[in-house]
Amino acid sequence: MKRTLHIFAVLVLTGLMSTVVGQTNNSTGHFDWVRSYFGPDYPDGGAPANEIFGSVIDSKGNVYILGQFIGGARWDNGMDDNSRILPFSAHRNRSAVIAKISPDGETVWHKEFYSSYTDFEVYTIRMLGDTALMLYGMFRYPFDHGYNEKNEVYYMDTLLTSSERFPQPPDSLEAPVFYYALITIGLESGNLIEDHFWIHSFVKNEGSLLRWRTNYLMTNDGHRTSFNVDSEGNIILAGEATFLFGDLCDTCPNGIYYWSPTDSNISSMRLLVDGASKQLDVPLEPSSVWNWHIIKLSPHLDSVIASTYVFDST
Repeated sequence: MKRTLHIFAVLVLTGLMSTVVGQTNNSTGHFDWVRSYFGPDYPDGGAPANEIFGSVIDSKGNVYILGQFIGGARWDNGMDDNSRILPFSAHRNRSAVIAKISPDGETVWHKEFYSSYTDFEVYTIRMLGDTALMLYGMFRYPFDHGYNEKNEVYYMDTLLTSSERFPQPPDSLEAPVFYYALITIGLESGNLIEDHFWIHSFVKNEGSLLRWRTNYLMTNDGHRTSFNVDSEGNIILAGEATFLFGDLCDTCPNGIYYWSPTDSNISSMRLLVDGASKQLDVPLEPSSVWNWHIIKLSPHLDSVIASTYVFDST
């Protein structure tokens, strides 16, 4: 009887063949199967556009991958229309894909997140029990800012021609802004269970929001971020950040007015969730240097359970 050891390798290659997922057999040491998607890289010769950023395995041995691709990418060297990741011709923007692959190497389903104007950034993926997946990513909103042509957004199995599906930023903040996303998907068919989108803002001492998109100096977030989900469904976010902002100011030293907890003119960080329908305040530490902040949120992003910072004040 053939025994198979489930060891999955994720290989990122340059050129057209960009990503491979494999399973090895412990009796022969060879791959039982290989699946890939491939397509053009960035036209300027930059980093490969087709990559995997995370993968998880459920109790039945199914593999789930989270990656990115750009228009024209196809599955398994296929050249017909059915092998496209997207079911239609797309621009060369960076987009997100999540796929389920069976223990035998069959692609069970795949879902896409695509906009003809802007990129979808994806970070990582986690199991939510043994029934669902949660992925973490970021995108710029609104999608069609600065375009005079119809914008196309492909979200899961839905092709949209407007951005009405997504939450509007509050009037007190300028668009476009970067939205973070937590998207929960069922394991069996990849159906959307729920999603939440939020932005970071900051609260001035008198209670108004800092219009951080107009700042001359913005150092509120780094891109080194991660998240996890505990057994109770609580969400743990970790990110590299510093809280120092500057506005142009004719009467200020060096022509800049600084906002930071060190200067005691901002009091907290605020997560504006789902178009500000939920507003979650996180305390700040008086540090203007890069540090790590860790936030524990309740399921569905209803409240902040705890937060802490790790930083060096020197």
